[in-house]
Amino acid sequence: MQFYPRERVGFELSAENAAALQLTEAFEDPYEDFSTVFSEKYDCSEPEVVDTTYERGGYIQGLEGWDWDKEYIAFDPDYIKLELETALEEAGVVLEHASYSQLC
Repeated sequence: MQFYPRERVGFELSAENAAALQLTEAFEDPYEDFSTVFSEKYDCSEPEVVDTTYERGGYIQGLEGWDWDKEYIAFDPDYIKLELETALEEAGVVLEHASYSQLC
């Protein structure tokens, strides 16, 4: 296994952002996959969920732009649609850029 550099844009997976996107039910339901429901509502490819839980020598290294110990709904910045960025902005959800190395 090896670390690979990643560049992502995304938003924190939180109750506040779920409410802004009108996806509170999907966020609160442990049997519901938030990223699947999100992709269906916003007609986009399913985003990845990035868990930035800090562990010494862990899965994520060198995190910049996002906070440790949170989950993010993440997109490749080269492939995110302008329509999706606009919809998130209108809902009040802030997209943040991040870079890190990920063990694959």
